[in-house]
Amino acid sequence: LSLDATVSFNCDNAYKAKVSTDNGGSFTEVDSGNHWPTTNTVVITGVTADTILDIECKDNGVVGGFIGTVLFAGNTYYTTNPIGAGKWTLESASDNDYALVYAKYPSWPNPLPGQSWIWNKGIYNTLVFRFDFGDGIIGTSCAGNDDCEGGLICCP
Repeated sequence: LSLDATVSFNCDNAYKAKVSTDNGGSFTEVDSGNHWPTTNTVVITGVTADTILDIECKDNGVVGGFIGTVLFAGNTYYTTNPIGAGKWTLESASDNDYALVYAKYPSWPNPLPGQSWIWNKGIYNTLVFRFDFGDGIIGTSCAGNDDCEGGLICCP
């Protein structure tokens, strides 16, 4: 059994998407870009409880922002207001400001219901947003499923 996750996000301005399959021991860059109006999509194959996604988002002035959605095993996980109400976390902030602001800049795409744009008050800074699949993410039912071993996330 292999479970895949589809992650869609916007980052104002530039981003690097990195995936770890060893619970944060090492990360591999899987995508990057610098066009904030574009909703970017990353597919992570073979997700296990040791899979972590980091989105490093860099603001180049005016205002920074990040919004994300993870679709995994029939569930949807958004960036939320407050961030702690969902499964995304703020892993690091280059300016050491971890106080988040939940606001939408007028030219950004509108969030979905229950979803929020996130940043701090800083500009010309970099924030790293994390989605840890081992942090209580629920996959499909294990009832009678012999493939639910080896660290695969498939049991509630």
